Amino acid sequence: GLTMSNSSSNLPKISMTNTNADNSSPLLDFIKDSASPADSDDLGGIRFYGDDSGGAQHNFARIDAESTTVAAGSEVGSIKFRTTDGGTDNTGLMILSGSKVGINVAAPVRHLDVNSGGIDNVVRFTSTDNRANLQLSDDDTNRYIVTENSAISLGSNSALHVDNLNYVGTKLGIGTTAPTRTLDV
Repeated sequence: GLTMSNSSSNLPKISMTNTNADNSSPLLDFIKDSASPADSDDLGGIRFYGDDSGGAQHNFARIDAESTTVAAGSEVGSIKFRTTDGGTDNTGLMILSGSKVGINVAAPVRHLDVNSGGIDNVVRFTSTDNRANLQLSDDDTNRYIVTENSAISLGSNSALHVDNLNYVGTKLGIGTTAPTRTLDV
């Protein structure tokens, strides 16, 4: 193996420079050349070590590449991002596999597949202004879940709107953005 050591800041370092005029970049290739390739073969990895407060060397994060499926013509690869949490290695996990992303999911089956473990609040989306919305779309329809000020709105408009179903405070409005009764139609 190759070992480099230096006590200066930001050293040692490895640099690759590409000086051509096209849009290609330098590459670092990891090659697993096996006589018997198999699904889930590890292809390469990068580990990030540092000392903990007790002076022990610890693996804080790693990136691994895997050949998820090796069948000719149906190949699928994945990249796993792992982090340490609470002193336990590889607990934070994000997988990019084919066109799917898994967070704490080893084999994602949806384009975004999230497992929150024992935490009830699975996802948080935050906007820094007074409105946030999620857009749900198929091939010809857009619908929104909107939160604005103290209201939540569901419908075809990306803001609080009379054509949406609007829940404001403790009141539900159909055809109004300012319901005055428990159910205001």
